[in-house]
Amino acid sequence: MGKFKNLLLLSVCSGVLLSGQAQAQEGNGWTIAPFLNDDFDPHFTVGVTTGSMNLKLPGAGTDTVNGLTLSLNCPWFQPPTGTIRQVFNYNVVDDGNYEVRTFEMNPRYYVSVSPSVQVGVGPGIGYMWVDSDVGNDGEVWTFQVGADVDYRNKNLFLGAGARYMITEEDNIGLSANQSADNWVVQLRAGLNF
Repeated sequence: MGKFKNLLLLSVCSGVLLSGQAQAQEGNGWTIAPFLNDDFDPHFTVGVTTGSMNLKLPGAGTDTVNGLTLSLNCPWFQPPTGTIRQVFNYNVVDDGNYEVRTFEMNPRYYVSVSPSVQVGVGPGIGYMWVDSDVGNDGEVWTFQVGADVDYRNKNLFLGAGARYMITEEDNIGLSANQSADNWVVQLRAGLNF
């Protein structure tokens, strides 16, 4: 639990510092609350995901994870260069011993490497539900850090990403004070609006 609290505190402090920096630099190209501007366009993207999750629970292994993704340009602030997008993910994996569902909010700072390709990095926070066939079920808060490569051409969206998720501890499966940390690598496909 201590490791999770420290990472969550670090994430909150980083967000406060970024917000403070954005407000201090508003006159230098930062836009605060861009959703208030008449020309704000969230550029919604919806898609499906598939990939691999390496779940670090006793008796679990690596299995296929599928899900849904929704992203949009950040309505709260935008930097003078690049783009911040809010990325929401819902994932499901069932390895026979555990069925895991996650909901994640992963803001990403993207830079363009070509007119259609962007690379993004950022932290995230979420919640995980674990249904165990080998003991106790659990629900835990999560913190993640990841990177993505996205291809956007008109309405077509393709992407790939990887993230590491750290969870708080709970009595999951047959273990007390067990975390459900994991790696996920996913491919994404969908539509831009």
